[in-house]
Amino acid sequence: GLEWWRLVAAGDFTTVSALVAASQYAGTPLGQTMIAQSNKINHIFNNPGHNMTLFLQKIGLGAQDTVAALNMIQTAANSNAARLAAAANSCGIFEQPLVVHGVTIVIRGNVINGTVNIGTAFVK
Repeated sequence: GLEWWRLVAAGDFTTVSALVAASQYAGTPLGQTMIAQSNKINHIFNNPGHNMTLFLQKIGLGAQDTVAALNMIQTAANSNAARLAAAANSCGIFEQPLVVHGVTIVIRGNVINGTVNIGTAFVK
């Protein structure tokens, strides 16, 4: 329910993983999405070196809005998929700046079948 998504938004990967494993969502696409998203939020937003608090402040969102912020970054990345794919190195990995709601964020990841997979994101 809603409490689960609060844990996802907090990047509480350990608790989300345990809750999913002990629930009807174990092994389901929704359960896998909650685990993956909490892990990505933890990595991107809970790492002080990524300066993502600055991004959240500049676009008027709080720490509880990380899911919305990640979705904004993903949407911007997907609309630039061709440019990001063209910038990829020989291993298929790109690291490129991307303007999201007026803030420049550097994203690293790859593009598979036109879909951007964000590995990390940070504000320099």
